[in-house]
This record gives sequence, C-alpha cells and structure tokens, in this order.
Amino acid sequence: MMHYLLGNEKFGILFSNPIIENGKKSIRIYADECIHDLNELEFYLPDYNITMNKGFSEEGIKEIFQHVKCCESIIWDIAENGE
Repeated sequence: MMHYLLGNEKFGILFSNPIIENGKKSIRIYADECIHDLNELEFYLPDYNITMNKGFSEEGIKEIFQHVKCCESIIWDIAENGE
C-alpha cells in the first residue's frame, strides 16, 4: 500500500508500508514532478539509497531528501501503524 505525503508546489511524494528484506526494515519512497516531462525518483529509508532517478537534478534530489528528513518520523509512524 502506498501513502501520500504532502510535497510542495514542485513535487509529490508517496511512501510504502514497511518492507522487510534480509531482516532489515525499509520504506520505499517515490517522488515525482511534472514540469516539462515527468521526473521520477525512488529511494528507500532509512539509508536514502536511490534505486531510480529519471530526470531529477542533484539539487532536486537534495530538496526531496530534506523534505523527507523533516517528516521521517511521521512517515515511519504512518507506514507502521497505518494512520
């Protein structure tokens, strides 16, 4: 299941319920923006490991990471408790 996290005027963010692989818990984060083309970014918490980047600049990635870091405890809470 994917949950929506309010982004800003530039991008939207979705995140998954916790995923457990090899005994490690993570959350998939998906961000997108549509300026001229659709830009997509996928990474996983807690390591911020990028698994897909289609069109985001380094500055755009930093902005998304900063936004997610500010909300990380809320993301974990909603992902684990569904509220």
